[in-house]
Amino acid sequence: MNKKLNTTQYILQGGVWWYANCGFSHRSSVSFGQERSSKSAPTTCTNRYLKARCGYAHRPSGQGIILRYEVIKMDDYKNFAQDYEALNPKEEIILQRDFFSQIIEKYNVKTCLDCACGLGWHLYMINNLGVKSCGSDISPEMIDICKDNLRGTNIELRIEDYCKLSETWERKFDMILCVSSALNHMLEDEDIIRALDSMYERLEENGIVVMFSGISDLLARSRPKLIPARTYQDEAIYHIIEYFDDRVVFNILDVKKTKDSFTHSLNSMTLSLLTKARFERCLSRTKFANVNIFGDFDFSMYSEDKSNRLFAILQK
Repeated sequence: MNKKLNTTQYILQGGVWWYANCGFSHRSSVSFGQERSSKSAPTTCTNRYLKARCGYAHRPSGQGIILRYEVIKMDDYKNFAQDYEALNPKEEIILQRDFFSQIIEKYNVKTCLDCACGLGWHLYMINNLGVKSCGSDISPEMIDICKDNLRGTNIELRIEDYCKLSETWERKFDMILCVSSALNHMLEDEDIIRALDSMYERLEENGIVVMFSGISDLLARSRPKLIPARTYQDEAIYHIIEYFDDRVVFNILDVKKTKDSFTHSLNSMTLSLLTKARFERCLSRTKFANVNIFGDFDFSMYSEDKSNRLFAILQK
């Protein structure tokens, strides 16, 4: 391999073709070139992912590369947590400050729970806006990183499934966050409703749930197969996406440039396609009194053809 080949060129000339055209399932190993049927999604369940450790070698002819990997079942973000910040950097989340500031003022928010707090940067921002904040996440690994990121604050953190918030949190909150496509981990309508009911029960009277998801109508209609998620000088992260009836499989390929070569890892997760129609169908079976759906951080109208994200404020 040409040592001068940069990360993006390496991806486009070798890695992406393989990842885009070859599937994998729950096996201990998968042969090069093996394909998966496009008719059925892998048998992953809610909050379960696959981790692939990848390597490469030159073909005997010197043309192209052979990729090999071992597939390992993983729970939640156990192995993905360390790489997650490259996809959701603190600097981008802090840019949402004005959006949340307007919501806090309009709904007189004094307390907040981020029920899928991840790395904790939304908590960091909300807390700095003067709101008493708490966080929980189903992933112990994420909570460990979150504790490090929030060191020096008085933000309380707990490990909890957002479908069972009442089991951990006795208090109620003015605002609950379920952002960054966190709700999309619920694959079935019944699970989406169960999660929303759990959040509803932990709200003060007139309290709100704030959620947004990037896996909605526009993605379902345009169906891109490859999205360059992040491109840095020595690292490139790509989403290679497979589409099924009501869900998508995100294969997250992370390639890092070393001194004279490349390292790569693959994390895959199955997420629900949360279109506006499906979301409203689920909401109709909850107790929320007021629902405001919009399409961007500027509160503009949601468009199924143009909006990159679906936003909602749900009031008790």
